Amino acid sequence: MINKLINTTIALTLLTAATPAFGDPVFHTFKLDEPLPKEAVEISKEKDGFLFNGKRSYSYLHPEKFPNLGTSDFTISMWVYPSNDDDDIIGDLVSYTNPTTMHGLHISIDTRAGMCANQTNYRNLFFGISGGDTSPKPWRDEGRPGNAVFINSMAVFDGDLYVGTLERSKIGGRVYRYLESGKWADMNLPPVSSTIKSLAEFDGELCAATGVYKWGSSLNLAQNEISQRDGGEVYCYSKVKGHWRHLGVADQVLLLSNQNEHFQSASLHSLTNYRGELLGAASYANGVYRYKGEKNWQYMGTPYHTGLKHPFVRVQSMMPFNGVLYASLNDTGGVSAYNGGTNWTNLGLHTYQNYSLAAYRGKLHAGTFDNGDVAYLNKGGGWGWFGRVESEDEIMAMTVYNGKFYVGTLPRGYIQRWDDAKGWTRITVLDETPGKIGSRDVHYVDGILKRVWTFAVYKGRLFAGTLPSGKVKSTMIGEAISYDRSLPKGWSHITAVRKGQSLKLFINGEEVASHQSRKKLDFTNTSRLVIGRGETDSYNGKLVDFRVYDHALTREAIAKLFSETKRDRLL
Repeated sequence: MINKLINTTIALTLLTAATPAFGDPVFHTFKLDEPLPKEAVEISKEKDGFLFNGKRSYSYLHPEKFPNLGTSDFTISMWVYPSNDDDDIIGDLVSYTNPTTMHGLHISIDTRAGMCANQTNYRNLFFGISGGDTSPKPWRDEGRPGNAVFINSMAVFDGDLYVGTLERSKIGGRVYRYLESGKWADMNLPPVSSTIKSLAEFDGELCAATGVYKWGSSLNLAQNEISQRDGGEVYCYSKVKGHWRHLGVADQVLLLSNQNEHFQSASLHSLTNYRGELLGAASYANGVYRYKGEKNWQYMGTPYHTGLKHPFVRVQSMMPFNGVLYASLNDTGGVSAYNGGTNWTNLGLHTYQNYSLAAYRGKLHAGTFDNGDVAYLNKGGGWGWFGRVESEDEIMAMTVYNGKFYVGTLPRGYIQRWDDAKGWTRITVLDETPGKIGSRDVHYVDGILKRVWTFAVYKGRLFAGTLPSGKVKSTMIGEAISYDRSLPKGWSHITAVRKGQSLKLFINGEEVASHQSRKKLDFTNTSRLVIGRGETDSYNGKLVDFRVYDHALTREAIAKLFSETKRDRLL
């Protein structure tokens, strides 16, 4: 009798333990034991998940099939296996938005390459909502790192935000880590040339490319003791080891730079992850290079077109997108695509300079000078245009943030947002340096120029770097959080939760980010909830076990959900 009672107790205990504490989802799809949803477009079912191709794959839920998430607490969870190829930007996981009214929900895995020669985010998870709040919160002054006059580079790495500077000091360009508003810590990079031209995360390290800042943008050649020293060197920092290691400099960068009568200084920039390798481009010489280890850099050719009147062309930014490595070029070079070896194909867009590249609504976009416009590459080839951004001459930083497309400009240092039928909307003048703005008619020598050079998303906020004030500023538009470490390779369980005025992100059952807002936003709209596509790009990777709950799961329930479903994943 006692043994029977014990056995019954054990059985009840096991049954209780196996009973989900998270309740039933109001919507559950992409289950391995079921066929593809009928709404699925260009999605293939594989043994361990459903493959989204990063170009045209998506599925959707009709509004009548799920509750009004815009006013309620909710939980969205899924297993994801983002592509490891580093030839795309990963893209959007969930989008439920009306971009015209700015009511929406967004979950994405973001890589921001092509950001004026920087890779500012790498495989960072983002969760944001917007409730028709078209004006950002006040821009917060995050301070001036060191004696900076130019935030030349920016990157999020392993939970922290870093910037690289041009500054008027005897030690040259520096790398700083953001501590809190107004406080920055020098990362003790060995003295190099006048500026840190590029930052990017690669293989678990923060890498910095060095160079000389030569002219323009209201600054003369940086006046410090090492401003004429050759750059082109790359250093990488490991938090585990706590120091910088030297990756050398491409010999051809030095050779070609010294042969160029206009510059005669070596610089490397546009550090980018591409198919498992770290790439960089020469600032003041021809060529793209890949790091092969042991301080060895291999030449990958020079992307330019045969119609040039001179053989010299500078790569400004590089961006992997939809399986292709693109390079934007100055000196009327246009935009080129890499074909392997040392071969490139030119795609046109022969404006005087093309500073930046970004993805928006599944297309490649380029920021141009001197017509102050944004161009986009059509699916069948050729370029379309948005229209000039007010009276600005140059488009610098570009990114999608919380469902909307933002750009930074020269010469007035604006931040502008694309509002579809309304066109461009000025958000702010970010750099408040006083003085007359220089005129393009006289090559800007009659005044100052202001630039918004870099964007990065950190702690859910949009950060931007300026010139010539050398300040970093940030804002939040809507409410948002981000996981500021690169999402690990392989399967991850992702959970996004709204409860009252709070947003939370969980990865593999553990809370990794949270944000408390002043009010609960209503993002109600009549759009479809789209899985695997959004305002940036289509998702590139595998996905399985997508769930929507009409309540906020507790921390314990999310941990249990992860534990109960992980047995199907190879963790």
